[in-house]
Amino acid sequence: DYSGDVVVVMFIFTRCPNVCPVTTQNLGEVADQLGDEMDGVTFLSISVDPEYDTQERLKAFAQKHGVDWPHLSGTLEESEKVWENFGVVVEKSFIDSHGEENQTENNSDNPSGENDTDDSSDGHEDGDGHDHGEEANYSVGHSTVMFILDRGQHKRIIWSGDSWVPEKVVNDIRILLSENH
Repeated sequence: DYSGDVVVVMFIFTRCPNVCPVTTQNLGEVADQLGDEMDGVTFLSISVDPEYDTQERLKAFAQKHGVDWPHLSGTLEESEKVWENFGVVVEKSFIDSHGEENQTENNSDNPSGENDTDDSSDGHEDGDGHDHGEEANYSVGHSTVMFILDRGQHKRIIWSGDSWVPEKVVNDIRILLSENH
């Protein structure tokens, strides 16, 4: 229950090689700039790869990037409901043995605004951090978008892409914090 808080929602996956780490670290900078004002703010990172992103992997991702807010995942069905609610497009492309993408599963008919992040990870780690050398057989493309919800949980601000400036996001959050709800 985040009632009464300004909530920042971002969509990531732990095997993302470029955009997700950058946006996570930028959001960490937002948290640092807000300091004590974070008492009225909740950050949530939601996985777009629930089949791979276990709680252990999400925790390791957060620790690796020096952040401490909740990183959430669920069943594919639960995740698809959340993605749909936020209008986030997630596309899984299967990779054949030659490294070619050959099939696609898409949770939306509108693939615009996607971050086509190709992640053919060189292995995966179990909860103990041991690499078993198993290659991922799919890549995940997703909308690169961050939502800022006001204290009434209404979507008020949307930042897309990874080029947003932390100072501007801090300003947006402060404006929403100052509003009566």
